[in-house]
Amino acid sequence: MTHEDGSQSFSSYGSMTYAAVKSLIYAGLKKDDPRIQEALQWIRGHWTVIENPGMATPLSEDRGQMGYYYYLAVLTRTLELLGDPTITDTEGHQHHWAQEVAQVLLQRQRADGSWANEVDRWWEGDPVLATSYALQALNICYKQLEE
Repeated sequence: MTHEDGSQSFSSYGSMTYAAVKSLIYAGLKKDDPRIQEALQWIRGHWTVIENPGMATPLSEDRGQMGYYYYLAVLTRTLELLGDPTITDTEGHQHHWAQEVAQVLLQRQRADGSWANEVDRWWEGDPVLATSYALQALNICYKQLEE
């Protein structure tokens, strides 16, 4: 968005917020770093496993599915790195993220065992790519649920 003064701002969305947190952790930052804490606050306020939050618009709600399988793959990898089996949203509800992700993925699995995104952005309509993201997420969920 371009503001009256010419400055620009960009909206946040789930997959890139998780990717940023993951990258900051890999760069050596700790969970208590203010940048990570601010991103985690955004995540808590936008917690969902049914869409890539921040992508949908009032005129195009199906945009929330854009990058969905990548979103779940990066969400699980990031939350695994953070080491907490639950996340508490800003309304105080505790979520067992591995269980929630696994449930939604199993519900979306196609009859042939694959996954594909109906909203084909970033090649996620290709079952090979969407399935690889889904399996990455499920592998992490499996390890979390096993513990």
